[in-house]
Amino acid sequence: MKYALLLILLVASAGWASITPNVPSGSRAGEFVDKLEALGCAYPTFRSLGPQSYADVRAALDWNPDTTGCEAPEWLLDERQLLIQPSYLPQLDVSVNAIPADAVLLRNLPATVWPLFPQRENRALYSGVTMNTEVHLSGRGGGETLGYAMSATPGWAMGFDTALRARLYLQEAYFKVGFGFSEMTVGRYGLRFGETKHGSLLFSGASAPLDLVEYALRPVVLGGAFSGLGPFSVRTFLTGYGADVSMPYSKLWGVEIGLRPFHWWEIAFAEVFQFGGVGSPSLALGEVAQMALAGGGTSLSGRRNASLILNMAFWAPARFTKLYGQILWSRAGDVSGSTPSYLGGVWFPKLTGWDARFEYVHTAVTAYQHPIWTQGMTYRGGPLGHVLGPDGEGAYLDIGLPPIAKWWRSEVGLLYEARQIHPGAGLATETRYGVSLAVNRRWKLADVGLVMAYHQVHGAQYTPGVIADNFGAGMTLRYAFLN
Repeated sequence: MKYALLLILLVASAGWASITPNVPSGSRAGEFVDKLEALGCAYPTFRSLGPQSYADVRAALDWNPDTTGCEAPEWLLDERQLLIQPSYLPQLDVSVNAIPADAVLLRNLPATVWPLFPQRENRALYSGVTMNTEVHLSGRGGGETLGYAMSATPGWAMGFDTALRARLYLQEAYFKVGFGFSEMTVGRYGLRFGETKHGSLLFSGASAPLDLVEYALRPVVLGGAFSGLGPFSVRTFLTGYGADVSMPYSKLWGVEIGLRPFHWWEIAFAEVFQFGGVGSPSLALGEVAQMALAGGGTSLSGRRNASLILNMAFWAPARFTKLYGQILWSRAGDVSGSTPSYLGGVWFPKLTGWDARFEYVHTAVTAYQHPIWTQGMTYRGGPLGHVLGPDGEGAYLDIGLPPIAKWWRSEVGLLYEARQIHPGAGLATETRYGVSLAVNRRWKLADVGLVMAYHQVHGAQYTPGVIADNFGAGMTLRYAFLN
């Protein structure tokens, strides 16, 4: 039974744990913790299922950099000082992006991405100039073992394309109650899967935050025969669609499990089901329960949409390099079979002050799709999977340069993306070649960034013979309010 470990959740949840808000899904905190671990400034922890509770991030950083040979630069130690505060700090985020009309509708999937700035999590974005201003607020109460937490991130977007536009939005908002390591949450936030930089095969930064009900077992070391699993974590959630999709009022149910049996090996998998809705094949209660057993196998073929993903990451000795990969099967268990999508990456975090990362992604022709639930793996107009969408491939190289004057850092990125590798009649593959430069300046409580990007697009908007040159630039301000 694939999810037999779910039976031990209530037992595992007992014990001491601090109930805190989650680190916001759009935060770079996970990236910073990964860098700190590589540089000897954090404990090995489990981070493949996100967002993480702030208590778990803070526990990973309970490490004295003055006595442990920590090699982190000054700007990263400043980030650490903010993340080890007793509570997650209120934070202001302002971003200004100037981009062309470069939104791309993914073929065979009702979802749109902005390739110049793809990791947007459904934030308002207009061609021309867009400014997003968000304030993250959170709080907690109760005791260490039994408690509650809440969080809200309201935002305001102003942009100009053919006219001046502005609107308020609620990026994230939720309430959670917890006992020990066990937490129940109701509200909206973005999910994460894996520690990739340019998007996971499922729940990447292109995914809109989900309105959901979730149960989570935060990373906990089990006792007895399960102690060899190392830090062990589980999440299961339920969300639904409205009336504006091809199968109105259908549901999304997901189950995620992850563990770190050794300090150098982390593994996680997730299965997400689409089912129900007006006009869909009916499922009895027992058949819904079957979906937890190998996706229901062939007996549920055509009666639910299923995607199964596996994620693994390996650290080399002395944290010199990290290897990671993912594989995704769409419609797992159906008679027609499934062509997998896959992702692979390698990261060198400490090349004498430099760092370098390479990722390659290939998505199958049928990825994220289903003949009945034709909205596929989308949510609120964005892909729940990779920004490439189905039938694509991408290669990404990022080189981090050594810090200048302690607090200045920069990164150069090279990009290749191809969408719709197998074009239909009268259409073309949209191929992109891109370069970007990002520069950040760190202060104790603030970080200011500037990014410039250029894409040369062949077959723009899937039109044969069309070549476009797209330039974009963005500026960000992140400020934490220290008590």
